[in-house]
Amino acid sequence: MGRRFYRDLVILSLSSLFMRGAGVIWSGYLSRRMGAGAMGLHSVLMNLYGFAVTVAVAGIGLAVTRLVSECEERGDRAGSFAVVSRALFCSFATGGGTALLLLLFARPFGGSLLGDVTTAPLVRALALPVFTLPVSAVFSGYFAARRRARVNVLSGVAELFLRVVFTLRLLSPAPSSDADGVLRLLRGGGFAEALSAVLLALFYLADRREVKAGDGIGLTPRILAISVPIALSGCLRAGLSTLGHLLIPFSLCRSGMDRAAALASYVTLACRSFCTRWRSSRRARRCWSRNSPD
Repeated sequence: MGRRFYRDLVILSLSSLFMRGAGVIWSGYLSRRMGAGAMGLHSVLMNLYGFAVTVAVAGIGLAVTRLVSECEERGDRAGSFAVVSRALFCSFATGGGTALLLLLFARPFGGSLLGDVTTAPLVRALALPVFTLPVSAVFSGYFAARRRARVNVLSGVAELFLRVVFTLRLLSPAPSSDADGVLRLLRGGGFAEALSAVLLALFYLADRREVKAGDGIGLTPRILAISVPIALSGCLRAGLSTLGHLLIPFSLCRSGMDRAAALASYVTLACRSFCTRWRSSRRARRCWSRNSPD
């Protein structure tokens, strides 16, 4: 048990460092390839996407991890699969409902948040990953409870690889506009997220084999009892953060800037804010190391 714990710890730590480093390199490449205006539009959409994902996932992954861990401790494999089955039903409801809202209200979102109703296809492109991410969260929570971190790491690396491949393929003809480039970028990410969920589902089916799921009586209230408080706090935090980020380009447009200049300025402000926080954290760590007792 101890050896497996330290092995999973090393795997997760190294994979996290790799994913963060690859994400930074990929973001730098996209910034040079697409320009400040397109990246500003993409950043605004990612804020909306983050809030939608928080609503769709709704803490379901943590609920699955906890309940499956309890079943595994009792040796109840059928109960573990019953938890996953009920959680998948909940994820289809939350993910499907959130994706449907994005599809139905794409034009109002585009007009009010982005200042242009023609950006509605960009909002609709978020529906696919918003629907698939809760499904991935269920399977990831199951494998985390089973102490099989390698499966989650493999799916994450595969998702990043597919995202890069699909995006490069979709961007091979030069985009005709910033919105066109961002739409291709979102589609590449959506396809990658969907295939990553399929990969996790295949690993889950291979792990399940011939074992039948239990009846799952009383599981839905237990799942909701864990996930709903997490979802409410996460939605409140993500909603306030999203609103704050969306108000920046909106206010810049109200001050007289055109939309492209406002989005470019938003990216510059976000980068400066990140650099300022990073430098402040470095100064704080240095100050703490100097003043800490030996």
